[in-house]
Amino acid sequence: MATFFKLLPILMVLLGEARADVLEHRLEFPEGEGPFPTVILLHTSGGYESTFDHIQRYKDLGYGVAHPNYYSAFGIYKENRFTGFKEKRKDIEKALVEFVEFVKTNPKVDSDNLFTVGFSAGGFYSAFLACKRLVSAGSAHYGVWSFPGSRNKFTNFGPKQYPAQYFDKACSPFLALHGANDRIQRMRYVSLAFKYIQKTDNDFRIHMYDNIGHRWDRWSLYTDPNSPGSDSLKRTDEFFKSFLR
Repeated sequence: MATFFKLLPILMVLLGEARADVLEHRLEFPEGEGPFPTVILLHTSGGYESTFDHIQRYKDLGYGVAHPNYYSAFGIYKENRFTGFKEKRKDIEKALVEFVEFVKTNPKVDSDNLFTVGFSAGGFYSAFLACKRLVSAGSAHYGVWSFPGSRNKFTNFGPKQYPAQYFDKACSPFLALHGANDRIQRMRYVSLAFKYIQKTDNDFRIHMYDNIGHRWDRWSLYTDPNSPGSDSLKRTDEFFKSFLR
């Protein structure tokens, strides 16, 4: 019985224990014992379930996937999503730091090889995790780089200009994938954020998809190797694996 209670914390982690102090999440792994390089997958402003389909895609590539719900705990929904970049930003940052530390306690997670990919709003916070150096590399797919409706500067997410100013310090390598015809995150403004970041000393890489708009992975057929969805997955996988330790 004493041995059982010693093993109980490990068993709870392996079984995906729900903890009140940790964000709601899914934590899944490929077949096998591991430990596995693990991707922190961050959802769009459409909410937690908006990126569930990506979990299996990254598992198929050999990654564990940790998918937190960083909206609901703070009363954020699609209708008030901009509070996630302004009023609730620091709360989300703190919760994500704690979530990463929680993920690292799982014995199936290779804590030396953590990565993050964020979609749309999730791209904002994948930049945060990369610049906190909580991951080895990060990526944003059609990420939020500018504030919708801003016309006189590239962002107004607060007294500092986020997410671009996350890169004012040394960050982990980062890959930004964006559509040239994005009508939500227009290149007219996103390009200013990119130029700002490129003036830092960080490894910041950009790949543009011609004639593609926002959420281009949602209609792309992943069975087509030439689609933006398949290409973005391949590029992100190759980028992450180039930084495996």
